[in-house]
Amino acid sequence: MKNIKTKLLLLLITALIISCSKDEEGGIAGVDDFSGDFSLSFVANSLTEVCTNNSSSTGGTGSTSSSNDLEITSNGRFKQKIYSLDSSNECTVSEILEGQITINGSFHEAPYGIIEFDDSGKTYNIQFSKSTLGKHNTITINYDNNIIYTYRRSN
Repeated sequence: MKNIKTKLLLLLITALIISCSKDEEGGIAGVDDFSGDFSLSFVANSLTEVCTNNSSSTGGTGSTSSSNDLEITSNGRFKQKIYSLDSSNECTVSEILEGQITINGSFHEAPYGIIEFDDSGKTYNIQFSKSTLGKHNTITINYDNNIIYTYRRSN
């Protein structure tokens, strides 16, 4: 009887150790839910004119603040609306880019990684704010040409 109790205790301890070690495998500190819909909140650009929130750097108008300017699924797939001035000098959606987000690490629990576009294979840096209540509410994408898009969670 003592031998059976010892074996059961060892089995229980082994199972507990295995279950605890699996919780931390492959995890990156601070990565919580970044899926959902985001609206464009700010565009910083030092080289060319772009449409920002409701206007362009050359005086064009038109709202660029929809609730789904950036849509991200739970597996990291995304769709991003890109705005530009049309012939009427208004900001309109000029293209929709799709691709994959990969998280590489975090800095003080603010995750960062790359965003890779399907059609071109180009990659750019992406950064997330620290999560609040398990969700990341701000996302920043930094393109090589010094254009920085900042998005805020809309849902």
